[in-house]
Amino acid sequence: MRSLQKKPLPRAFFWIATTLIVSVLCAALFVAYTVTQRSNLAQQQLRHDIVLRGADAMGLSFNTALKREWDSLHAVARNISNSSKPEIDGFMDAVAQTGGQVAWSGFADLGGKIVSGSNRLREGQDVNERRWFREGLRQPNVGNVFTSSSLEPDDNDRKQRLLNLSTPVFDEQTGEVTGVVTYSLRMAWVQSFLTRARERLNIDVVVQNREGETIVDTRDTARELPEAAVAQASLGQDLPGTFQLLDQADGLYAFSPNFVSDELPDFGWRVFAVL
Repeated sequence: MRSLQKKPLPRAFFWIATTLIVSVLCAALFVAYTVTQRSNLAQQQLRHDIVLRGADAMGLSFNTALKREWDSLHAVARNISNSSKPEIDGFMDAVAQTGGQVAWSGFADLGGKIVSGSNRLREGQDVNERRWFREGLRQPNVGNVFTSSSLEPDDNDRKQRLLNLSTPVFDEQTGEVTGVVTYSLRMAWVQSFLTRARERLNIDVVVQNREGETIVDTRDTARELPEAAVAQASLGQDLPGTFQLLDQADGLYAFSPNFVSDELPDFGWRVFAVL
């Protein structure tokens, strides 16, 4: 008598195969999800690093250029302390002809009268009420950005926007203050410098003054910053260090309350880096 062989039930095979396929799919989906999540996190961290490092590099480069002008101002102040009028005129003219950063430079005596100005411009004017003079008599000073009515318009026939740097001039012998020397920096130079840095680093910057007014914007289309970013920056405006990441709000932003080096006077500039 032949022994009977039991054949596997087709339904049992079906369920086993289905279970294996589902398990494999679930495992594959889990692995894919995990890899995707880690990849997204890595990309996000990379974006954060790009913003922070790019912004810090831009800040370092800008501060180096700005400090050159600051050191130049003080070098001129030392050299003209006991110089004659023609010698002072030579310094003032040379400053305005070097590099294009300074639109005008001048020296005012203790009475508030401009004794010498670049290309003899504004000589004889009374500047007693000007902040750069009043503050400059006491200590090195940085003013607010303003629009000049006394200088020629720029290449686009617009009034030039300037920033005054000033410092006392001391008599070499007595050490007493004899007047104030000032540099009027072109904000167009600041804009141009930061725009060139933006092209190298792919990081935009928006610079605001103490009142929250935008004075520099390197983005192709200037627009208001997201309210959430501005509000968060205000909460952390006293944080030490350079740039701090903000929560994402219509993009990736970082903020620096200390964009200008501590070696310089307080400019009062709040700076946002935008990826």
